[in-house]
Amino acid sequence: FQIGQYPEEDLSMKAWGQRLEESYARSYNTLAADTSQNSTTIFYDVVEEMRSFYSSINYFPYQVSGYPEELVLDGRVVSIPGASLLADEEMPLRLQNVVKQEVSDCLISGSGC
Repeated sequence: FQIGQYPEEDLSMKAWGQRLEESYARSYNTLAADTSQNSTTIFYDVVEEMRSFYSSINYFPYQVSGYPEELVLDGRVVSIPGASLLADEEMPLRLQNVVKQEVSDCLISGSGC
């Protein structure tokens, strides 16, 4: 019997990482296809869903990196908000409580994932 900070077998972190990557790619592709749009909330909405999912669990994401909110796409500045939603979350005090979840496949080249 062990009590830990988070379940080691919890696959939700990996699933959310993949979902974030997919929604960022969908946001990027939406802005690339429709030059009349300068912003989209697709990624923002998924980050919000992730925050809600972890709100009742004793561990939570405190940072999302590799997903710039402003970028230049075909010569125009566009916005994919969402990564800063976790800016107010506090990093765990103990580094042994930090788990870094990386995505296995970057869907947008150069996004920093």
